[in-house]
Amino acid sequence: MLAVKRKVHVDATREVTIRLPENLPPGEYDLVVVIDNSSSVQTSRRLTFADYTSKESPSSTFRREDIYEEDDR
Repeated sequence: MLAVKRKVHVDATREVTIRLPENLPPGEYDLVVVIDNSSSVQTSRRLTFADYTSKESPSSTFRREDIYEEDDR
């Protein structure tokens, strides 16, 4: 089984054309299409460090000793 993930544009005729990997030999295959319509509603953007809020003061550190308990877990 081969999984191929592609972003596609659906036109007004509801037709989509995709290019498959070169190493797939010609022949007859069963094709399963999964439509994730949640991505069309949301626009994704890359998060930056400033997007994370902290309740700690700006002077807090990220030292291992400060993050983990005494048993290092």
